[in-house]
Parts: sequence; C-alpha cells; structure tokens
Amino acid sequence: MDSDFGNNYASALMTKGATLPEEEKVQFLREALRANIAAGNNHASALREKMGATLPEEEKAQFLREALRTNSAAGNNHAFALREMGAKLSMEELAEALEEAKGMNSYPGCNHVSAIKTMMLAQAPEECPVQI
Repeated sequence: MDSDFGNNYASALMTKGATLPEEEKVQFLREALRANIAAGNNHASALREKMGATLPEEEKAQFLREALRTNSAAGNNHAFALREMGAKLSMEELAEALEEAKGMNSYPGCNHVSAIKTMMLAQAPEECPVQI
C-alpha cells in the first residue's frame, strides 16, 4: 500500500485482466482511503476507476468528513475522489467543514475551501426551495 511500485504493479495486473471479489475490492478501497498518502490516492483511484469498487453511501460520507479534516494534499485528493463516487454531506456539515478548512491556514486548507465551496454550489439547487 505504501509505494508507487505497488500501485504500478497492481495497475499492470488490472490491465492484464486481473480481478478481485467484490468484498476484497471494497476492503482494499477502505484501506486506500484510510492512508493519508499519495499512494493511497493512487490505489483508491485504480480500485474505483479500473475495478468499479464503491462503498455504501454513509461510508462515503464518513470518509469525506475525515478527508476534509486532514491538513494534507492527500486528504484533498481523497475528497475529490469521494465526490466523484457520489459522496455528499449536508449543507450544515459542509459549512462546518468550510470553517475548519479556513482555520487550517495552509495550502491544503485552501484546496479544501475550494472543494467545499464547489460541493456547496453543486448541492444548492437540490436544497433551495425556490426554483430560479
């Protein structure tokens, strides 16, 4: 899990048609999302894009909450990947995460601010009672 070599090896195997049972894909995806490193991002992307691994909705939301609390680029990449998987948080949770990200006072924090604002804008039509 902790190297690009492992990711390159896994990608090569997937290109040759290697597959995993669904429960193993899900378990490896969970492990990749728990790793706050670039290799974890690469593993998560490969599992999601090449093997179709996904998680239940609440689990995606929980991993998104955790990713937005990390003060790292890897956390931001996980947040992006989880958004692509359909992870959503309520507007209240996003507002809270936005304040936390602003308080990080770092480059990853700024990336979180941008990602959170994008999520808020994407969800605004769903939660706005007035149709424009």
